[in-house]
Amino acid sequence: MDYYSHYREQDDSYQLNREHQQTVGELCERNCGIPLLEKTAYITGLTHDAGKYAEEWQKYFWKSCREDTWAGREKLDHSTLGGLIVESYEPGSIFADLARTAIYMHHGTADCVSVEDKTSLAERRRKKYTKEEIAALRRICEEETVKSGRESGRENDLPELCRAARADVMKLAEYLNQMLKTKEKSGGYGSVQFYLGMCERMLLSLLGDADVTDTVAFVQNEDAQRRLADEELHRIWKEALSHLELKLQNMKTDQKAASPLNSMREEISERCREAAYQKASRYRLAVPTGAGKTLSSLRFALTKAAECGMRHIFYVAPFRSILEQNTADMIDAVGNEKWVLEHHGEVVPEDEEESLRYERLIENWDEVPIVATTAVQFFHTLFKEKKRNLRRFHALCNSVIILDEVQAFPQKVMALFNLSVNFLTEVCGSVVVLCTATQPLTEAV
Repeated sequence: MDYYSHYREQDDSYQLNREHQQTVGELCERNCGIPLLEKTAYITGLTHDAGKYAEEWQKYFWKSCREDTWAGREKLDHSTLGGLIVESYEPGSIFADLARTAIYMHHGTADCVSVEDKTSLAERRRKKYTKEEIAALRRICEEETVKSGRESGRENDLPELCRAARADVMKLAEYLNQMLKTKEKSGGYGSVQFYLGMCERMLLSLLGDADVTDTVAFVQNEDAQRRLADEELHRIWKEALSHLELKLQNMKTDQKAASPLNSMREEISERCREAAYQKASRYRLAVPTGAGKTLSSLRFALTKAAECGMRHIFYVAPFRSILEQNTADMIDAVGNEKWVLEHHGEVVPEDEEESLRYERLIENWDEVPIVATTAVQFFHTLFKEKKRNLRRFHALCNSVIILDEVQAFPQKVMALFNLSVNFLTEVCGSVVVLCTATQPLTEAV
């Protein structure tokens, strides 16, 4: 029989569950910025809705499609079985812990340990189904994933995929352990558990975003592949950098602007450009106010992005007044306002069409190469439990992140901030610039 996942009323169409899961798995894998987590990300997508293969859920689905009075119905759990099936392949492994938790929570986060009775989320979910029920759904899941793999040109052998993913996660854990041993003398690096927790957040981000993206794409009859292609990004970085270099050259040749201050700005800007060719992942830019910090840091970021094939440039500022002014300067510098997204609570789109576009862009930060946002939005993306914050988290991978006026960041979040910077630079392949006119003590970063 065929198993369905979603219904599109406008043309009375149905989406096969295996097609939905295959697309979500491929989106998770493609968007994952941690190579050793790619197989796990793919598996979470490939099995996240395995509970929809249950006869009870299919009856629930058909009733919801055909009965007008079904609105407001109590939702039927379909996330538990996917987690239990994945766990059954590699029980007790870190891979199983990461994958099943992401699947359990792909419609909303929950406490891993109950405050009321101290039971774990895994224990509570295991009690929902018998071993026989899990085994029966596992057979259907394996058959359906083989079909979806064949249809998309892939070999979907779930047991083999899980073995390979477990091996990669073990390598990732070994890397984290080795990193901490190497860095322990410098302090401020925390524990392996913290970094594995951030990997869990990465899976939640990937799965949550991919699930919503494919569902909305089907319902609206659109293409789910909206992320900028690598070739398009490379072209944007080159064009933006050429526009900025031309602007800087014009400023340099303007005799009216000749002054000792402008000579200093030129020297700072040139040193930032040269620094982009270094292999470091963390930088400091401490220059006085008025020394051209915005354009210098942008020159560094564009050069680094073009040289290393980065996915995004993020500019983060603690104050909206600074953000708005510097966003305008960046748009002028790169020469195309469509390449820069300004994201904060006070943005007011001009019309309904622009409002819909803006809402779509801030959902995951993935369709625009340069994002200018507030420290509040940045910290929410790093730490908040709401799904709309989680969905953006994976976009921080393989990016240049300029953190302006870091001395103004709240002191109470600095410990977590330091650890997060370590995660982004040591695990996610990102480059972070701590940028300020008054550099604070951040030796632990």
